[in-house]
Amino acid sequence: MKTRSQIALVLASLTVFTVALAFNIDGRRWENGTTVVHVGLTGTSSSGKGWATTFKNAMAKWSSGTAFTFVANDTYIDPCTGVYIGAGKGDAYNSIDFRVDVCGNSFGKNVLAITLSISAAGSLGYSNITQSDIIFNNNLSWDVYDGPSRSSYDFGRAALHELGHAIGLDHEQLAPAIMAPQISSLSALQTDDVNGANALYAASTDCLITNISNNAAIRNQLGTGDCQIRDLFKGSNDTSFVDAYRIHL
Repeated sequence: MKTRSQIALVLASLTVFTVALAFNIDGRRWENGTTVVHVGLTGTSSSGKGWATTFKNAMAKWSSGTAFTFVANDTYIDPCTGVYIGAGKGDAYNSIDFRVDVCGNSFGKNVLAITLSISAAGSLGYSNITQSDIIFNNNLSWDVYDGPSRSSYDFGRAALHELGHAIGLDHEQLAPAIMAPQISSLSALQTDDVNGANALYAASTDCLITNISNNAAIRNQLGTGDCQIRDLFKGSNDTSFVDAYRIHL
């Protein structure tokens, strides 16, 4: 059974406090830790930076800074093809666009952008994300810049935030994070964002890893006290036991 979700980024500013790391995971992930996004946006911002280039730069920050990998495809695909807000199955492509509405539905008050995702029953205690589309509110004024917020909204940091939703991260309100529900002066991934992505896509080092030799035979080793799948991947609800081994080839 496929499920659908949508998460929006809102306009207001955010006051940031220094607290313990507290990333939020929404229980969904890409099965292989990578996906392709069609980024064929034309045009440039007032500052002269292209929309597509800026979005690809945001993808590269997640790919270089975390265990997840985004791959860019420069072609354009309409994110509303096979519309799945309440109906439809999507088209199996990840895509982006500026629109005046969300595939015929209102953005709602103070919404900059929205991520629409489809997920299906998966493994390891997660639902598997099969499609994520990002729609930016074209009723607003956009530009590309660093630093404090201006009269126009920074496309780069909005893209960075929405890509976090696309990989399975939820809003974070307790720690400095690009995944805060409200846009702020933060324009780069924070430690909390990186830890959240890695909890989803990088196996934990908390579980014992046993070195074994080539051609070793390991039998009947699983049992109470071993690591569980949910220990390897934070946010999983799978309590199956697992042992981790390292082989040098």
